[in-house]
Amino acid sequence: MKKIELDFLSSKQSKELILFIILSIVIVMLDFSFVFKMQWRNLLGLKPQLVEARKKIKEFSGDVYRADTFKRRLVELEDSVVTKKKGIIEEESIPAIINEISKMADSANLKIMQIKPQKEVRNPEKFTVAKAKEYYTLPIYIIAQGPYHSLGKFLNNLESSQYFIKVVSLDIVPQAEATLGLDIKLSVNIYIIKKI
Repeated sequence: MKKIELDFLSSKQSKELILFIILSIVIVMLDFSFVFKMQWRNLLGLKPQLVEARKKIKEFSGDVYRADTFKRRLVELEDSVVTKKKGIIEEESIPAIINEISKMADSANLKIMQIKPQKEVRNPEKFTVAKAKEYYTLPIYIIAQGPYHSLGKFLNNLESSQYFIKVVSLDIVPQAEATLGLDIKLSVNIYIIKKI
């Protein structure tokens, strides 16, 4: 059998090394038993706060999702306004729409005696939307003559035209009994875009 030499334990350097290792182990054990336990307790104390923070993050994520949904819906509505705006004319096109109304009356065999835009004196219907445009209604006064069927066809043409036209008032007075014609007084509103 070989003899194990334990000379290395007797030297001063080796004793210092062993002492350093033992002290390191003691410090780690003390750290684990005191400091780490306190840190663990503090972490466990933070658990309700972490649960609350997670809950708030979920709520915030839901709010962000709803905000994104609202933004998308707003864009869709603005696009819808732009699409439907084709029926709303610009101020420069007022003579063109009056001409279009006259053509609708001609196609319905209704004789236009007078057609003119009115200046609205009382509270005008105005509203502003995105992209700095103001929309308002412009009343147009129409005096016409023709039979009932022509009037019905004309009103249908107005309501189903590509422009937004709203019939506001209608007065019908029968002509002489020999004719089946009508004297018609009609007021319609058209929607106008005015750039701000």
